[in-house]
Amino acid sequence: MPKITVLMSVYNGERYLRKAIESTLNQTFRDFEFIIIDDASTDSTKNIILSYKDPRIRFVENKKNLGLTKSLNKGLKIAKGEYIARIDADDIPVQSWLEEKLNFMTKHPDIAVVGNWLKIIDRESNEAYVVDYKHDPVIIKWEHLIKNQIAHSSSLFRKEVIEEVGCYNEKYRYTQDFDLWFRVSRKYKMSSIPKVLATIMRHNKCVSKIPKTHRMQEQFVSEIIFSNVNYYINLNQKDFKIFVNAVKWAKISSFKDLIKARKIYKDLFNSYIKKEKLSKKDIKKILSDYKRKQKSMFGWYIKSKFPKLYNLCKKFK
Repeated sequence: MPKITVLMSVYNGERYLRKAIESTLNQTFRDFEFIIIDDASTDSTKNIILSYKDPRIRFVENKKNLGLTKSLNKGLKIAKGEYIARIDADDIPVQSWLEEKLNFMTKHPDIAVVGNWLKIIDRESNEAYVVDYKHDPVIIKWEHLIKNQIAHSSSLFRKEVIEEVGCYNEKYRYTQDFDLWFRVSRKYKMSSIPKVLATIMRHNKCVSKIPKTHRMQEQFVSEIIFSNVNYYINLNQKDFKIFVNAVKWAKISSFKDLIKARKIYKDLFNSYIKKEKLSKKDIKKILSDYKRKQKSMFGWYIKSKFPKLYNLCKKFK
């Protein structure tokens, strides 16, 4: 039985697929199976996958397009590895990606999911930057209430934990990892290696670049945040809309809404501390993020209502 199952689902990914496959096959750690699911592609994706004769590749062909979430659950059901490593068809992991991730998990048996830093390349603008995710499990769990704190692609997780929490929620065609990680975080710790272990391609076919899917993605994100927040405090839809617009989307329509959003965030912070039974040390860890968001909400309000004042303050900051 392989130690790791590398899991990829691809739909019309011919442009970058070879780089993703070859960078995975050339890993320094060799004891893995590589499940590649062709999600009913209409381009040369299938031919590209079948051109590789490496016995570690397990090719799965969907007769109809299922979407990423259902395809990943399909892959989880047939995966043989103790660990699942996620990779997308437009990503390039470094050669030591699996080795470093497995070493980390072996040394930290209390960690269920481990991410890493990512290098993002936008092929349209030729810009590159690094996303440096937090690595402290306490900070990750708190900040994950509002924003995903573990990179899905290039993540490594214990298969039995993901099965225990119910795998991916097929309600979410996009942002399925954001929901999954929160369910994991209720019982287990998550961390991230503070090092770039993969390069992610951003192009005009990405979910966030297509208006229709981007809107659906934002809708799913709001729904997941609603579920996350209501695990700690009870909010009706009206108050939640004010809160999520302020804390996530930087949209604050009135001073009254600003006060309401800041009050909700304070209640969430206090309830979270109580329900999670945080120590003074752990409270101190998340306090800076809490204060930063409270300050940011005020800044976003000023920017929206008094742009000239905002720009003046920013100039002399």
